[in-house]
Amino acid sequence: MHKANNELIKNFREILYEGNTHNDSGTKANEHAIQKFMAQNSSLIPTPDVLSGGLFCNVVISKLPINHRAITDFVYVSVSSGAIKITLIELENSVRKIFQKNKPDKFHSDFISAVHQVERWQIYLRDGGAKVRFLELLKSLLPEELPETVPQIDYMLIISGALPAGPLYKTELNNFAHHRNMKIWTY
Repeated sequence: MHKANNELIKNFREILYEGNTHNDSGTKANEHAIQKFMAQNSSLIPTPDVLSGGLFCNVVISKLPINHRAITDFVYVSVSSGAIKITLIELENSVRKIFQKNKPDKFHSDFISAVHQVERWQIYLRDGGAKVRFLELLKSLLPEELPETVPQIDYMLIISGALPAGPLYKTELNNFAHHRNMKIWTY
């Protein structure tokens, strides 16, 4: 999307940390407040790996249902001349932890719970019929002029305020994400 300006980032940090700009572990905003702010300021939503045609219609969709029990926090579509990529995003409260304290090899139950939610999406959308039904919801967003192609579906989890210091944490998280076919971002 567009590069976020300094004022926007400052306002977002205030929501994440309720006025605490030093990123201390004080009271943090709830998931709903964060999502509302990100929906109103979609330039804050990470869009890595967008295809060469860019973000389709420059639109990010909020709260798109996958089925009757699972709802994404955000979805965006990117296109190129022969490909379509759909990215489903799960947003977690900024207070959720990724790792257990001082244990770079032990994931926190907050993180595992969030990952399981995204994995349920992956499992559901592996079913051909379920995938077709989900894609029907996106039909109005897909450009008609593209050739018939099966869209690639990517998954992203946004969680926690930051990783603990040290390269082991980042390496462990990157390996975990890679093996589960999802991107994991922090605020």
